[in-house]
Amino acid sequence: MNVRKLKDALCYLRMVTTADDLALQRILNRPKRGVGNKTMDLIVETARARNTTMYEVLKDTLYLVARC
Repeated sequence: MNVRKLKDALCYLRMVTTADDLALQRILNRPKRGVGNKTMDLIVETARARNTTMYEVLKDTLYLVARC
């Protein structure tokens, strides 16, 4: 197993145990998922404004989109 795969696996495990923003940033685009810099910046800014984690922002957004 190469270092990149090991780091990716560890990030997934960190997300299972806690809402880790750094881990989330790493796994959002590995493999490529089309999350660009503007979208990532928006998620980060929203999380800071709400004083919450990036995971909570994404979870809330997905919930709202699913209800529409």
